[in-house]
Amino acid sequence: MLTYIDRFTRWPVVGRWYSASSEATAQAFVEGWIASFGCPAVVTADRISHFQGAFTQLLEHPGVFRDQITAYYLETNGRVKGFHRQLKSALAAQANPEWKNSLPLVPLGCRLAFKVDLQSTPAELNFVRPLRLPGEMVALAPPTDFNYGDYVARLVHHMR
Repeated sequence: MLTYIDRFTRWPVVGRWYSASSEATAQAFVEGWIASFGCPAVVTADRISHFQGAFTQLLEHPGVFRDQITAYYLETNGRVKGFHRQLKSALAAQANPEWKNSLPLVPLGCRLAFKVDLQSTPAELNFVRPLRLPGEMVALAPPTDFNYGDYVARLVHHMR
């Protein structure tokens, strides 16, 4: 699992990471972040081997500044660590024991969580409106007094 968080909006992205190679890291970064948000101006990453090689070369092409930190530097890495705690708690609360199946939707809850320091949610900062939850996509049942015949007649009348 590879985690990205926008510094300004706190928008989290969790990508599947199939291999610990620098090539797989670069591919996951392209698919998980660049394809949706474009190239960032600054990337802050741990100084671990997965972020060397192909990943470093990828960041050199678009002219991205790479800020390296130590793995346990809390002042810089604390936001990611806090998100990981929130993510683990949300995954543990899922009814499905296969956490990988719940992984795509769990960050949605984190994106909708109000951030006191921002006085907003990451979703509202990105889209300037609240996101709809998956439960809101379920069609509501039509009212019991709904007359389909009248509705069709009005449609036919308007189409003439």
